[in-house]
Amino acid sequence: MIREGAAKECVISRSRRDAQGKTLPPSSLATQFAVPETLLKRTRMPRHAFGEGDRLLARPQEAAGFPQIMSAMQCWRNRQGSALTAHDGLLCAEHPVVMRALEQVQSATSLRVLLRDPLGFVWRYGLRWLAPPFDDQPLSLDPRVYGELVHDLLKYAIRELEPVPGVRTAEPHQIEAAIEKARRFVRDSWPLEKPVPPEMLWDHTLNLAVELAKGALTFDPRITTGSESWAEALFGQKETSSEANPPWATDIPVPIPGTILKMRGKIDRLDIRIDDKRRAAQVTDYKTGKPPERAIILDGGREVQRISYLLAVRHLRPDIDVLRARLKRARALGGRILPLYAC
Repeated sequence: MIREGAAKECVISRSRRDAQGKTLPPSSLATQFAVPETLLKRTRMPRHAFGEGDRLLARPQEAAGFPQIMSAMQCWRNRQGSALTAHDGLLCAEHPVVMRALEQVQSATSLRVLLRDPLGFVWRYGLRWLAPPFDDQPLSLDPRVYGELVHDLLKYAIRELEPVPGVRTAEPHQIEAAIEKARRFVRDSWPLEKPVPPEMLWDHTLNLAVELAKGALTFDPRITTGSESWAEALFGQKETSSEANPPWATDIPVPIPGTILKMRGKIDRLDIRIDDKRRAAQVTDYKTGKPPERAIILDGGREVQRISYLLAVRHLRPDIDVLRARLKRARALGGRILPLYAC
């Protein structure tokens, strides 16, 4: 029928590949015609320009002066060489975007990105390239959000236990009561602020998080009196702490010695003991992920969080003589503690 409707000439075209790039066989309607096929490559010089792309393809000299094509060709040439160029992230000294990002108050996460992925630091904190959030109702919480859930349970439970009876002197039933109160609060407040799983899965997730929080508060056998504890102790922040008796003023700048950088952060748990014998502070960082297979070291900037916490405590509380930081892996059997000592 198509051939019968043609007055002088009939040209039938077909695509050789689909949208995913897979090879397409010819249609049975096309194979019944005993006519030769002519393969037309996408990079051919078109006889008639259908658009700007065809025009530039037919005129190489004109295309060579096109800004986008010039940049693409320069990127290809730089890729073949070994010298560092702008396409590798090389910038001029004291670039305003980089300097503006460095002058911001840094968190432990931004410091880790700065040490391990400088180009990623510029993208995220200089250019503000962030992935869009997904607000669909999930069937499970991703590891980052699940960690926030456990931290919230610990925060509200510690605030319930302090100052009386105190985290370090509380009985097991008092800790369980505080965690249960925190669970009820989180169960009702979280769905109002962020997407959570359906009700049955949400209750199951909360029960697992409660067990981790309970283990985090009861794992330490060295219970001492005369200590005071804080949950999520802020430092280097603009906002003020909601604690009735914070360990320090949260808006005091915390510099990194020998640099222009300033830090900010939130210590999961801070214990300070002041008596006649010593003035000691202990920083505890809770993690819900799998425990590491080897010892925690600086590792090129992978572990900077507890080190930055120790620097903050030393700067904000110069009266403290003994500093100690530790990492508590809540998922480890029996509650694994990874210490980090500082003089």
